[in-house]
Amino acid sequence: MLEKGGIGMKNRLIVVEGLDGTGKTTLISSLCKELDATLISTPPEMFDSRLYEGELREFFDSVEQSRRREYYRSANFLASELALIALQKSHVIMDRYWPSTAAFSAMDESNPEWEELGTFPKGFVRPDAIILLTVSEEERENRLKNRGELLTDEEIRLSSKKEARLRVLEGLRAFNPIEINTTNIDPKGVLKRVLIEIDFF
Repeated sequence: MLEKGGIGMKNRLIVVEGLDGTGKTTLISSLCKELDATLISTPPEMFDSRLYEGELREFFDSVEQSRRREYYRSANFLASELALIALQKSHVIMDRYWPSTAAFSAMDESNPEWEELGTFPKGFVRPDAIILLTVSEEERENRLKNRGELLTDEEIRLSSKKEARLRVLEGLRAFNPIEINTTNIDPKGVLKRVLIEIDFF
């Protein structure tokens, strides 16, 4: 049992990372049901009508890089606190966390002067396990097209620039995740593999 923030806890924090189209949403939904866990997304939903009528993430995704990155960094602090509270009652599954924020910053023209990749900011709750889902780029692009959703600017960059994609994956791998390639594996197979890896099977 790991200690989080100096408090021993029996419940576990599992973070699921990966680029869009790797199967994160499906796995997270299945894990929450299987483990009766609380879901926390990074960034959490936040609203401020003085800035924007909708969710703040939409607003900050449209601003310049440095402001966007600092928003995501701050959102991680909130997600960490929400996880600590939720862990008192249940397991917690996090849809992305600090590894994504840190890794995606590597795509910026001027990287923010943050912690070294692979380390968490002081005071952050540490996950018991980080699951990194990957998939072949051909399969990933097919899944994204089948969704029929508008792609974010960052996703367009990832799809068009192999170097940027590899840089983000390298940043995610710096956090020593359990990496699972979901190519040609159905959702039930991915769930079973994850449960085995985190000793819940």
